[in-house]
Amino acid sequence: MRYSTRLALLGILTAGLAAQASAGLASSSCSSGASPAATLLVPYFEVDLTSTSGLTTLLAVTNAGAQSTLAHVVVWTDWGVPTLMFDLFLAADDVQSINLRDLFAGQLPETGGGAFAGCTNPLQLPALDAVAIAKLRQQHTGQPDAQGNCAGSGRSGALVATGFVTIDVAQACSAEITYPGHSGYFAAGGTGIAGNANVLVGDFFLVDTGEDFAQGNEAVHILADEARFGGQPATFYGAWVAHSGADARVPLGTRYRSRYLNGGAFSGGTDLIVWVEPSLARPEAVVCGERTSFVDPCQYLQTTAFNEAAAGQAPVKDFVVTEIATRLQVGSIEVPVVAPFGFIDLENRVQVGCLSEPAGDFPLQSWVMPISSASGRFSLGLNAFRTADELCLPAAP
Repeated sequence: MRYSTRLALLGILTAGLAAQASAGLASSSCSSGASPAATLLVPYFEVDLTSTSGLTTLLAVTNAGAQSTLAHVVVWTDWGVPTLMFDLFLAADDVQSINLRDLFAGQLPETGGGAFAGCTNPLQLPALDAVAIAKLRQQHTGQPDAQGNCAGSGRSGALVATGFVTIDVAQACSAEITYPGHSGYFAAGGTGIAGNANVLVGDFFLVDTGEDFAQGNEAVHILADEARFGGQPATFYGAWVAHSGADARVPLGTRYRSRYLNGGAFSGGTDLIVWVEPSLARPEAVVCGERTSFVDPCQYLQTTAFNEAAAGQAPVKDFVVTEIATRLQVGSIEVPVVAPFGFIDLENRVQVGCLSEPAGDFPLQSWVMPISSASGRFSLGLNAFRTADELCLPAAP
């Protein structure tokens, strides 16, 4: 995003927030709760590639509408590189479940038929061959390809695949238009490959049978609202559609508060599952070891910890955000805390002009889910509290 574009967006948001305050709107009417939506986000996944009984991620998507629909699934690396796309046919009230381990074994789901443009009937997806499977695993474990490029961080090692998943309601199948950002994927009025019908609901589970752990939660439900967000710069897919508002998706929050437990019964501590909007979306692999050259050096994550007596630590700013989806350990150098129990505020922002003359902060979207555990005994996953919605501007009068 160019400096001038950031300043323009900062001006739009400043004016919108002033209008929100003058109208006495203390809270936003944007929603990402578990209600039928046009887009579902599974903010993070992990899959152990070495064991069929190891860590994996399960997800399910349901059609809550009265008519059949398509759901377009895109699997992304933790750097935001799309690697695998396929469509699911969903009859009214239909449910489709996917074990992501199956995808990394080359087994794509097969669903029923349906008279949708560009789709086979029934909707059959060919299994991935050995070369495609190896490439998929390579991309999601941060391993270099033949050209020395990497598509992901490899943060969890060469044997654990990580990333995130988006699921959009769709109106047609397409072999060429495959992910948000492609021309024709979104169009005004929901007339592109992706539609605007708010009919999808879903959930996901991180399951590790070896450690007796399982954490589940609803997927992030992102509504389409053409009247309010069509053509607006701040939308969920804004970074991928050049902030054109073509997706008309309601933006996520900009600050979250999460409980953390690092002691007592929760001997395993707390991790934060974090999804952040990138200031610069780059859906291609880059030279391994040079990821920081392709992200916005002014984007940062800020965490502020409070103990249970409301005493706060100084905010910690972590500049150069390289991962869109990640898992952060509370108490580590990335999320330092002093007290064993308390709360953490997390924000995703850009300091406009940080390399020259600072001109203010620009908020970006995020999503946070804390996971607390006792090693080998039990675990708990919850959504963090959404405490700021700076991108959710008031509706036009």
